[in-house]
Amino acid sequence: MELSRSAAAVAIAAVTAAFALLLRATGSLVDVDLALYESYLAGLDDRGAPPAPVSLLVITDADLRFAGQVPIPDALLAEGLETLLALEPRVVGIDLFRDLPVPPGSEHLDAVLAGDPRVFGVYTVPSATRRVAPPRALVGTERAGFAGVLPDPDGKVRRALLFQDDADGAAHFALGWRLAQAYLAAEGVRPSLDPEHPEWVRLGATTIPRLDADAGGYVDADVGG
Repeated sequence: MELSRSAAAVAIAAVTAAFALLLRATGSLVDVDLALYESYLAGLDDRGAPPAPVSLLVITDADLRFAGQVPIPDALLAEGLETLLALEPRVVGIDLFRDLPVPPGSEHLDAVLAGDPRVFGVYTVPSATRRVAPPRALVGTERAGFAGVLPDPDGKVRRALLFQDDADGAAHFALGWRLAQAYLAAEGVRPSLDPEHPEWVRLGATTIPRLDADAGGYVDADVGG
């Protein structure tokens, strides 16, 4: 009798495990897996961790009302950049499309962008449907990176592109990658190829592997680009 109960328990466990694996293989548990992963991250204790070296400055509705126009004029953006640069940050990324001038103050903004190597701008990778160039003062320089997000099916963003080719095969670098390179270069950390996986990139001793389509909670995810 005891053996029969043990066998039944093993059989139930095996069937349950097989059913769960089948559901996962079909992608039915992707949302659940990702939600559990986020809950795990939210529960991590970050007390005692060093302060993050990144600060985010946002433009709010109140700022736009103060500026009196949308988008904010180049003069106000230039003044804000000068104030920020006076605080001696290592790098500054401007995640605002500025391919066209927004007067007044466009010449002032061009001078600030061109005159300080710590400042980086943003653009979009050229495509058949959209193209937003970098700020004109940064065109032709390596102080601009592309913007773009890869939302998961639930609309949340958990991953990002570091590099992307355009339709002509030219390589482009993400704004975040440009900023990380510039920031870490001051500490002697520069990108290199992983000796065992030359298709992966390294920053110092840290290897950044390419995302696999079935990594973590993902199942057959789109990992192109």
